[in-house]
Order: sequence, then structure tokens, then C-alpha cells
Amino acid sequence: MKPRLHISVYGSGMGHAARMVALARRLSLPTCFSSWGEGKEYIEEEGYKVFEVPAVDIEWSEQGRMAIKKTVTKLPKNFYSFVYQVLVERKLMLRTNSSVVISDSRLSAIVAAYSLGLPSLLVTNQLRIAMPLEESAVQSFIERSAAELLGPFWSLADEVIAPDLPPPYTISERTLLGLSSVKKKIRFAGFLASKPSATEEEVERARRLLEIEGKAVYAQISGPRPTKRWFLNLLLAAAPLVKGATIIISMGEPGKEGMRKSRNIRLLYWNEMFDATMVLSDLVISRGGHSTIARSVLAEKPMVLVPIAYHGEQMSNAKKASSLGVARFLNPVGLTPKAVAEAITQALDDENMKDKARELAGLSSKLDPFSLIGDLIALHSAQSTHLKPYASP
Repeated sequence: MKPRLHISVYGSGMGHAARMVALARRLSLPTCFSSWGEGKEYIEEEGYKVFEVPAVDIEWSEQGRMAIKKTVTKLPKNFYSFVYQVLVERKLMLRTNSSVVISDSRLSAIVAAYSLGLPSLLVTNQLRIAMPLEESAVQSFIERSAAELLGPFWSLADEVIAPDLPPPYTISERTLLGLSSVKKKIRFAGFLASKPSATEEEVERARRLLEIEGKAVYAQISGPRPTKRWFLNLLLAAAPLVKGATIIISMGEPGKEGMRKSRNIRLLYWNEMFDATMVLSDLVISRGGHSTIARSVLAEKPMVLVPIAYHGEQMSNAKKASSLGVARFLNPVGLTPKAVAEAITQALDDENMKDKARELAGLSSKLDPFSLIGDLIALHSAQSTHLKPYASP
């Protein structure tokens, strides 16, 4: 009897949802999702059933930054929402007769599965919350102490899977490594994404539709919705300053169609030609989201990364990608369109970045996270006592 999956997805932005949808497609097992916000919208757009759960998230300012004070003030409410999440997840798991739970960065789903005696797999690139400040010994101590307190709860999962490269190439090393309570469980599976694939005809069709001559730069406006406008405005101002290249900007709005053209700018609401666009592009511009970095590496594309201001995880991801030589990191605080344009121009001519991107892509190709997770699901579902006849929810 096939395992029945309950996949619980962190709903801020679409990166978590994208990699879980990719996993569900590869596994082809009966699956129900739970999420909220942009993640829920993405999963629904991809044709899957998704149940809405209460959001537990950080706050954002009108300037597209992480709002630290608002986030701290909201902690009591988030704690209540977390407890409610656990109750909702338990109810959904029982309602759908789930036999295996996969949680993408959702502690509530791990706790709910454990309380029901269901096997669970945790997929995450963040076990340690990176503080949105400059790194220091005091900050490192606080981050580590908080992470160790949560570690035993994360360890309730039967498996902890890092969708990342093994050290020393781990993009999310600051938020994954060095936790004594979890480190023995972590499996470095590789990037949970597929290398973009497009035929010559598809690439040429995209090139014609986008009216591209010469070099192309693909800019992905990803992340929580309140952070997108600032990044979009920055790129729209920077693009005309870049000579000899077309800037393709996807606003990341699922379900919306259309394209606007102006000089060297191609503005898309949603990119239906993602694989072809990645193949034809010479450079990728994005935030510091782990999934976007992963897909760019798999596509062998160098990057210019502009993390969300004061977003500790994205800042650390971008800095690590820069230290590996595959990206240029730009601090968003005080960033100007001229500085972005200069970084784009320099990156387009940087052969070392291109070589490093190919090198990391080669390392990634040796790992098969989809097969690993499939094997782990089979192993734990065989031990599960919750296999009942499947009933569609």
C-alpha cells in the first residue's frame, strides 16, 4: 500500500513551497499539503490540495525590511498561533489518514506527528535563527543557545534532511551547522530542485518572445509580498544603467499573465518560461533565499544577491555564496541603483564566477535528494502502524 504524505510547508515566500511541490511531483504519492500565504497560493496554482493553517511569521516594514521591533512585539501572538498550528495539523493528519509527515521548516508539524506516533521527516535549511545584526561573539552565543533549546524539539523528527551541499560547500552553514542536539541526525541530501531543462526550440522561442539580443540577466522578485516592491523599484531604476544586456524581471505573482517592455527591461508578472529563461540567461539577480540560490547553482549561473535588509538567514546565505565565488553580495542598506548596475556589469564579465558556478553544479549533480527522501519514506512507512485505506479528503 502506498504511503500517504502530509506535507507541511512554511508559507512565507514561495521557496519552501516550490521545493516541496517538486518533491511531490517526483514521488507521485497521495499527498495533502498545509501552508499559508504565498506558499499556499503557489501550491494551489500548481494544482495540489492545500489546507490553510494559522501563520507564524516575522513582520515586514513598508521599506521591504524585516521589522525587528514589530516581530518581537508579535512573539506572544506567534506562540498562540504555533499551539493552534499543532492542533490544526493533528486534525488534518487524522482526517487524511496520513502515514508519513514531511515538514519543510515547520516545527508544529513535527510536534503534531510525534504526538500521533506518525513518522516524520524534517526538511530544512534553518535550524538556527540568524539574528539580523552584524556577527559578533555575543550574537553567536545567543543564536546558538536559542537553537540548542529548540534542538530537542526538531530532533523529534525521525530524519533531519538538509536540502543543501555537504560542508564545506553548505550555503546555509550558519543556520544549519554546529548544533550538538541535532548534528548527528542531519543528512546533507543536495539541493531539492532540478536543473533547468529546455529544448533549443523552447529557448529560441523564449528569446524571440522576450526580444533578447546579446546578453540576458534574469531577475527574480522573490520573498514575502511586502518586501517585493522595494526590490522591484531598485531593479527598474538600475536596469537602464546596464549597457549591452536585457534585464528580464519576474514579479513572482502566480496566476497573473502579461509582459511589459521598455528599453532593455522585460517585466513579467509570472514567468511561464522559467527553464528556458534560466538557460538563456547569463546572470541571475535575486534575494538570498536558499531555493533561488540552489536553482541558480544547478543552472550553472553566477549571481548578484541583494538580501532582504536585516534578514539574518538571507544575509548569511548571500555571504556564503559570495565566499564560494559564485555570487556578488550587495548589502541592501543604502544600496543605490548605480551600485546594482555596476555589480551586474562586473558579474557579466567575471569568468571566475562562471567557472565556480559550473564547479558547484558538478558537485550538486552527484547528489540525488529525491531518491534519498523517497527511500526514507518507504523505510519509515513500512514501520508505520497508521496505514489505512486511502480516502480522498
